[in-house]
Amino acid sequence: MQSSERRWAYFYDFNLKPHPEGAPFFELDEVLSKVEQTWRNGQAVHKYRNKELTIRVKDFKKVKDYALLLIHVSDIKATDPAFSNVATGEVRVEAKKVDEGIGAACHVIFSRKTIGNKKGWYLSIIEEVVGIPKSTIEQFLTYLFRESCSTNYKKEGSKSKTGNICRPLAVFNGHASSTLKESLSHSSLQGITLLNHNEGGFIDDNQELKMSEQVIRLSVIGAPSGNQAIDLIKKAASFGKKSNYDEVRVQYVEVVAEEKRLDRKGKATVRSVKKQRTLPFSAKEADVANLLFTKSELIELKQEIGQCEDTIHSELANKMKSLLAKAIK
Repeated sequence: MQSSERRWAYFYDFNLKPHPEGAPFFELDEVLSKVEQTWRNGQAVHKYRNKELTIRVKDFKKVKDYALLLIHVSDIKATDPAFSNVATGEVRVEAKKVDEGIGAACHVIFSRKTIGNKKGWYLSIIEEVVGIPKSTIEQFLTYLFRESCSTNYKKEGSKSKTGNICRPLAVFNGHASSTLKESLSHSSLQGITLLNHNEGGFIDDNQELKMSEQVIRLSVIGAPSGNQAIDLIKKAASFGKKSNYDEVRVQYVEVVAEEKRLDRKGKATVRSVKKQRTLPFSAKEADVANLLFTKSELIELKQEIGQCEDTIHSELANKMKSLLAKAIK
C-alpha cells in the first residue's frame, strides 16, 4: 500500500526515439506542446485490456526548464477497496459504481533541456506507484505520440511524393547512480534467481507441452553484505552460466534512510527505512561488482498525498523538480 507521507522517485534517461530508424529527431518541447493540446481537448486517454484499464493524462504543467504530467490509471476489474476497523476488526467494503475502476496516479517530470549534447535524450523522474510500472508509462506515451506527433519526412532515396510517416517512441532507460558493490556495503543479500529463457524440448510424446523458461531460486543464509555478498553472487552467476541459465536476478534489502520517532513514553527512537531491490543482469556479465542500477531517492512529504490525486501534488512536484535540477548539475 502507498504511504501518504513519502514517495520513491526513480531517475531515467528519457529518449525520444525516432521511428522508423533513420527518421529525423524530435524536439521534446514540440512534442510536449502537442501532447498538452491533446490533453486540453480531453483526448489524452487510452483503453487497454479490452477496455478494462483506462490511462489518461489528468494534469499537465510546463514551468521553466521542466514539464510535469499526472497520469491516472483506472482498473474496472480490480477488487473493491476494503477498510478494516483497527479496534473491532470489522471490515467494510466500498463497492465501485458503474464505469468506476480502482484509481491510482503517478507523477512524471521531464527536464526540457537535453542531457549534454545527446540529441533526443532528456533526464526524467517517475514516481514509483504500485500498478503503474515504467513499461505502462512508456506504452501510453508512445500511443499519445503516435496520435498527436506523427508527421512526414523525406526518406533518402524514396520516390514517394507524399513522404514517409514518422513519429517518436517513448523509451525510459535507468539513470545510473552507484555500483552494486557500493550498495551492498550497507545492504543485506536476500536471494538470487537464475532464469533460462532458451527454448527447451517437449515434455510429452505428443509434443504439445514445450519448455519455454526454467527458474532456480537460491536462498541466502545469514544476510551477508559487502564483499561476501559479491562473492556469493559471482558463484551463483558462474553456476548459472555453466548450466545454460542466461539471466541472474539479485534481491537485496538496502537501508536508505533513518526515521526518528517518539515512543509512548516520549523517548526518541531511530527506525531504519529499508527498500527491497531487484537487479537483473546477464549471466555472462564479467564485472558483477561494477554493475550500475537506477538512481532513486526517497521523498518525505509534509502534506499528505493520496493514492489518486486529482491534480499535481505541489509539494511532491517541487521536490521532484529540485532532485532533477540537482542531478543535472
